[in-house]
Amino acid sequence: QRNRARNVELGAIRRAPGFARPKGHHFVARSTYRSRPFSTEARKVFDEATTGRLRSQSHGWSAAHQAYNDAIDEALAEFMTSRKIRAEDMTAIQAREFVDRVKRSKDIRIREFNLNILRQELRYILQFGPRRPE
Repeated sequence: QRNRARNVELGAIRRAPGFARPKGHHFVARSTYRSRPFSTEARKVFDEATTGRLRSQSHGWSAAHQAYNDAIDEALAEFMTSRKIRAEDMTAIQAREFVDRVKRSKDIRIREFNLNILRQELRYILQFGPRRPE
């Protein structure tokens, strides 16, 4: 119960405007790459492929976030199948290629979720400026 209360408190802090999320949004959902036996190189690419620090409110967990994760899972499965790539053999180059596909995706679940994060950041910058309020 105490841990649950602490997690709720931390979640509220993380959602507060101005709280910087150092890594930001992962383009390849962590649940996607952590659930498969990817090579160390591919994991590193996926872990580092983020929007960068987010200053606006967190994109949080929602039905849209779940749809995004599902779309990423589907896209990754198709990518690996079409290229006959096993997770444990994926190279850093192949992982980067997949990340680039995610960034350019026309799948509405992926494109809209990423655009919404960008919109949140732009609104924040227009309201508070490029720097976090002190």
